[in-house]
Amino acid sequence: MIATDLEYRYPLAFHLALVAAAFLTYLFDPVDVVWQFVGGTASPRLLERLAFGLATVVMLTGAALCTRAWKSGARGARHFGNFLFIVGIATLAPLAGFILLIVGEGLRIVRLEARERLEISRGSTPAAVRLRLWPDAVVREAMKWLLVLTMVVFVATTSDRAAEYLAAGSVILGTAIRAWFERSSQKPA
Repeated sequence: MIATDLEYRYPLAFHLALVAAAFLTYLFDPVDVVWQFVGGTASPRLLERLAFGLATVVMLTGAALCTRAWKSGARGARHFGNFLFIVGIATLAPLAGFILLIVGEGLRIVRLEARERLEISRGSTPAAVRLRLWPDAVVREAMKWLLVLTMVVFVATTSDRAAEYLAAGSVILGTAIRAWFERSSQKPA
């Protein structure tokens, strides 16, 4: 079970499609997974804030692992960081979206990892290369860092509307920054 050529070449597109599918489950269930479990408790707002605070810490850990992995070239750490990050994001989706995102991303990551191992065994360099400078690694993972900031604002305000706008802006800006970075890093020096 390895990633296809298309999945391997365009991992961000497949990742974003899976995230979109997970959040489209809001059309059928308007309640996020956290509220489904804490909504009927004695202190739902406190528990909600604690759960999303924990999700933010998980996302922060994932973003840090991914950024460090791009700097060091450690593919396994990058995959684990991506999975941690998506666990935090998944807490914002309804239960069906949460499950879809965790299982789908888990399978996608396993398939990509298998493909990378195959490429290495064939003697080719995998898509993930080591970046020389920390700013390059941070820029490469800009979307993750912007989404962590979005979660911090969400935990502080618990404003769904503010989080929705910030998340949309984070995805758009993060995608633009990543595209710019990848295009500029491919130019000959």
